[in-house]
Amino acid sequence: MKLSVQNNANFAEDELEKTEMDTFTAQWAEMFMPAWSLERQLINSRLDVVLKAIKASKNIFVKKFGGFNPQGGEFGMTPIRPGQVGLCAATVAEGNNTWIWSAATTAPGTAVGFDGWIHSPTTATTNYTLPLYLNIYPFYLAEESPTPILQTVKMDVNRANILWLDMSAGHIRDPKSPNVCFYPLPNTFWTQQTQVAMSIQTKKAGYMDLRLGGFAIGQTEILDASSYTISTDTVTATKTNFT
Repeated sequence: MKLSVQNNANFAEDELEKTEMDTFTAQWAEMFMPAWSLERQLINSRLDVVLKAIKASKNIFVKKFGGFNPQGGEFGMTPIRPGQVGLCAATVAEGNNTWIWSAATTAPGTAVGFDGWIHSPTTATTNYTLPLYLNIYPFYLAEESPTPILQTVKMDVNRANILWLDMSAGHIRDPKSPNVCFYPLPNTFWTQQTQVAMSIQTKKAGYMDLRLGGFAIGQTEILDASSYTISTDTVTATKTNFT
């Protein structure tokens, strides 16, 4: 899997066995929202890249793929939960959230005006580091508001400074769920220990329900993680031995 926007990062892939592919195909058809949903159509439009991300993860983890309900000793996937990019057991959380998607924004200034959204536990201008055994494939944003205010997004993935993206030019409103707008993102793949920062700029100050759409792909135990401890840089999971 080669991603041009991520400085031509190239990730080796391991093919899925027939049983793994059958599991994915059956579960994919049952997951998410109804077929008429615009969000489902957006997710389906990236199916080929989702599969590449799974195959790249198989190469990284060297485990069997267990779909959306992996067993012990396997790896699997879930839609991204906020805690997976803000696993923080402290008063200051990455992206101003731990298990709730949210963002408090300021009005843009002349030379400033970006608000940190996904960042390190302590400083909005430094990167968040993904824990071991967890990869993230993010490919859209969803703003749950009848009057969207998102203007611009800035992404930093390791040393790949992906330029400011004007979201207002690409937002898509779901005609059957008019309180939700979607913003497709360029393909990036955040592997374990990747350093990431995302900041946002809005048309006006306010409070917004903004979520990161895509998939967390990781070992079973890390997908069950409950909190991130700043002082020790560790994730609390259902099991700590990832052999």
